Amino acid sequence: MSLGVHFALDQEQEGLVLGAADDEELAAVIEEIEENSDSYWHMPSDKAWDAIHRCLAAVDRPGADLSLVVLGGRDLYEGADYFVAHVTAEEVRALAQVLPSLDRELLHRLFFAMDVDDYYGPHDEQDFDYTWENFEDVRAFFTRAAEAGRAVVFTVDA
Repeated sequence: MSLGVHFALDQEQEGLVLGAADDEELAAVIEEIEENSDSYWHMPSDKAWDAIHRCLAAVDRPGADLSLVVLGGRDLYEGADYFVAHVTAEEVRALAQVLPSLDRELLHRLFFAMDVDDYYGPHDEQDFDYTWENFEDVRAFFTRAAEAGRAVVFTVDA
C-alpha cells in the first residue's frame, strides 16, 4: 500500500508547482518541497489516505466537495507509481469549514460501509481507529492551511 502526504503551499511554492513545464520539473519541485517543508506544513496520512478518501467521497455536505481532501482537486500528475493533486486556497477554506462537522460516528459508519472487495486494508476496528486518528490530523492540517491562506497538494507514491 502506498503512502500519502499533504503539503500546505505558500504562494511561491504553489506558483512553482502550477508553473512546472513538464512532469520532470514538477517532480523536482515536489521533491524540493518534501525535503524542505517545515513539519507544520506537511501532514503524512501514511496508508490511511485510502480509507479517508473513500469515506469522505461518500459524504454530501453543502459548501465543500469533500472528495477534494484526498485525491481530489486538479490532477497535476498521475502515473503508475505516483500521484499529485492540487487544491486551491479557496477550496481549502471551504473544506476547513465543513470538515469539523464530521464526527467519529459518521466516519465509523462510512468506513464499515466501504466495499471490502475494493479496499486493501484489514477493514476492522483497529484499522478504523488508525483511519480516525489520521483523519483528525488531516482535519487539523486543513484548518491550519486555511487560516494561513495556503493551497494544498496531496502526493501518494507506490
